[in-house]
Amino acid sequence: MIRCADIGVDVGRRAHERYAATADDLAPARGESTWTMRFRRNDWDVSVVTHTRLTCDGQSFFVDATLDG
Repeated sequence: MIRCADIGVDVGRRAHERYAATADDLAPARGESTWTMRFRRNDWDVSVVTHTRLTCDGQSFFVDATLDG
């Protein structure tokens, strides 16, 4: 956590990202990321978690994303 003294908020983050592709066949390429952001001050403590997945086939990209707060 990092303290933002001017506004009295502690901020934290965690990220996990993973990507995969094959050099001679990009069709099954994919990427996934999960980020967590946390904010804390006095008697409140909140977090936001996002998860995004990008996949593709020979013609299209597909995105699936969620956000939880």
